[in-house]
Amino acid sequence: MANIPNTTQTPNIIFNGLMKEMSDTELRVVLIVTRATLGWIMDRERGMRKEEDWISHSQLKHKTGRESGAISKAIDRCIQKGWIEARDRDGELLDTKDKRRGKNIFYRLGPAILLKTSSESEDVYVTSSKSEVHKPNFGKQTLQKVIPTKLTIQKTIAPVAENIEIPMTLKEFVDWCSKSKHKHIRIIGNWADTIEPDFKTKGQWEAFIKRNLRPAKNLEPFEDKRLIEGFKKIQEAAKQGWLKKYTLETLFKFIV
Repeated sequence: MANIPNTTQTPNIIFNGLMKEMSDTELRVVLIVTRATLGWIMDRERGMRKEEDWISHSQLKHKTGRESGAISKAIDRCIQKGWIEARDRDGELLDTKDKRRGKNIFYRLGPAILLKTSSESEDVYVTSSKSEVHKPNFGKQTLQKVIPTKLTIQKTIAPVAENIEIPMTLKEFVDWCSKSKHKHIRIIGNWADTIEPDFKTKGQWEAFIKRNLRPAKNLEPFEDKRLIEGFKKIQEAAKQGWLKKYTLETLFKFIV
């Protein structure tokens, strides 16, 4: 069948599981947000679609055919479940009625839809144990030899077998990465500081770098501010229980 014009991409997770958890009005609200965001192509060359859109309460009433009270109740539950997000013009999360009152609200699909959709094709996951939002530092720092090792970034790192039993703590690894002149290594260090994997030797940390090398390099072109925002979004979702499993690939998918 040929491509159908004037259609909107809709995440399969809505049909494959979430729909049965939604009331009729909640589903209508989620679909309106989907249409207002994924339904608009912002960059045809890269296939980038709109991330968020301002939708007034009167527009929601008109498009859903539901009364004001039903819509307000549906919005509350959709936000609580992570199906949608509401933010102000500055990007601050409006997760309560009081925060949303009297403001222009920009809606987007929430992590319970976007992150589950992004992770469907991934087969390796890491669970975060942190409970507070981490603010990583991607700024370039002076390169120092703080750990006596022959790790060479240009060659990725020394062979795992050479350092397999040499002790290295999480803090030592993060400190070493933070002083690298290579941004993708600093990204990996911040990722380790965020998810806190239980590795104790240089060999294990070398394997961790190799596992995350490709996605970290893919993240290099993005501004530090955008990377930090991506980390914050993921950690907010994990803290609120919407996100259980994720990898560095998930961060890439989420910020783009």
